[in-house]
Amino acid sequence: MKIKKKKLYKSHGTGFQYVNKLRKIGAYVIIEDNVRIFHPENINIGSNVYIGHNSILKGYYNGIMSIGRDTWIG
Repeated sequence: MKIKKKKLYKSHGTGFQYVNKLRKIGAYVIIEDNVRIFHPENINIGSNVYIGHNSILKGYYNGIMSIGRDTWIG
């Protein structure tokens, strides 16, 4: 029996300039173009997350922002 993989969100961009700066990032994360992330070193992103064009994630300098799995941010 074949196991079906979960269908992922389709990306329209390549906004991954923050991937190496994030505190933690799960599998199957899409960050579209023109996403702005403040204090990426304090942001955890779970698996199967979509962050749409022109979104803003505003972390804080002395806290942790956590985005859970299976989340869509438009």
